[in-house]
Amino acid sequence: MSEPTLGCFISSHGFGHASRSLAVLAELQALVPTIRFEICTRVPYWFLAENIDPRCFTHHDVDVDVGLVQKNPFQHDLSATLDRLNDFLPLSKPTVDSMAVALRTKGCRAILCDISVLGIAVANAIGIPSVLLENFTWDWMYEEYLDEMPAFSDSIESFRSIYAQADLHLQTEPVCNPIDGALAIPPISRRFRVSREKTRSSLDVLPGENLILLTTGGIRGSYGMLDRLRERSEVRFLLSGSSETLQRDENLIHLPHRSGHHHPDLVRAADALVGKAGYGTVAEVRAAGISFAHVLRDGFRESPVLGDYLEQHVQGFRLSDSEFSCGSWMDRLDELLSCPRNDNEKEHGACLVALHILPLLQ
Repeated sequence: MSEPTLGCFISSHGFGHASRSLAVLAELQALVPTIRFEICTRVPYWFLAENIDPRCFTHHDVDVDVGLVQKNPFQHDLSATLDRLNDFLPLSKPTVDSMAVALRTKGCRAILCDISVLGIAVANAIGIPSVLLENFTWDWMYEEYLDEMPAFSDSIESFRSIYAQADLHLQTEPVCNPIDGALAIPPISRRFRVSREKTRSSLDVLPGENLILLTTGGIRGSYGMLDRLRERSEVRFLLSGSSETLQRDENLIHLPHRSGHHHPDLVRAADALVGKAGYGTVAEVRAAGISFAHVLRDGFRESPVLGDYLEQHVQGFRLSDSEFSCGSWMDRLDELLSCPRNDNEKEHGACLVALHILPLLQ
């Protein structure tokens, strides 16, 4: 099999969908070094290039879905979301056809969709298989808002109809809405690259020092509890995405999103994580075996499912948005640090997905 090409349509709602899909693409690269990817997403090029070999993909910086318009990492704007959906749907035939021509010319043999309906429509137009990879779909998500905004109903029906056309449906744990006929896959996270000790050393964290990683996922937020963090001068706090450059401030380490560190390595280097519970973060915390004080977004239908999964599989406790922002969780820091690590080997869902996709590329 020479130079097989896979099209990829990835939601840019945070970095969780991209993290999941890129974990799969990295496994495919390992299995088939000659593979190429045509990646359609608003996720920035640098994030893609940090996770897979940039020589093997082309980035198409286009809108592939709407998702939810965010006011901040924890709150969304339903009116703005509905406005964008009305512009996005029904899918433009000229857009679908032009993308189909472009990807057919590139020799795509299948299309992976996380969780973009546009990718399924383009695969249908080309006449190649589509693979839907999800732990929730947008039709299921938007159902939550029907009572408040009945106008979501048309979008829900459009999404549901297109999702049903996927040739292969893979659902990754924790699954929000199990579908008959879909294949269940263990949680997907990117593989670690370097040892825990090497990452800590590169951050100048001394042996025996406790390191807490704070994150709001791929949606940039602010950290309003810095004075509370400084009260525990013997603990190092690593704030992901809090600045444009690396900055050190007493016991605080501010990192940009584009830090040069592989994020799963930062998670494993930490003794605990505090922040937003999105799919990617949950999967990485599980893989690293560390404790997690987590914020579940109110009004986001995935949140209770993630919360139940964390309660069963990850040490830690839940925080409200305000508790996270004001730093009151610092009163429970010793409790968080006392949770034992779980270094047991975990199933690697990305490898399983890659093995399901591989036959479609032959």
